[in-house]
Amino acid sequence: MNAGNDSRAFAILEVLLNRAAAQSVQWQLLTSADGATWTDANPVVEFLGQAEMANGMERRRYRVQNPLPDNSARMRLFTIKSKIEN
Repeated sequence: MNAGNDSRAFAILEVLLNRAAAQSVQWQLLTSADGATWTDANPVVEFLGQAEMANGMERRRYRVQNPLPDNSARMRLFTIKSKIEN
């Protein structure tokens, strides 16, 4: 990624996770252009990195790959799907 030389605007997502819970909960970032059909967000986001926070939390940052405005979707929604592992 060459974000330093790119003058286009990109949306940034920040996900805060409890590190202890993240080990026992399976989660997936999903995206939708209409709010009805949800798919894996990996094809439309790029992982930028993570940072540990002092309070037991972890911040993960993602960048939406298409610059704003995103011509492939007037609106792009994101949600997190989670389930507890047994």
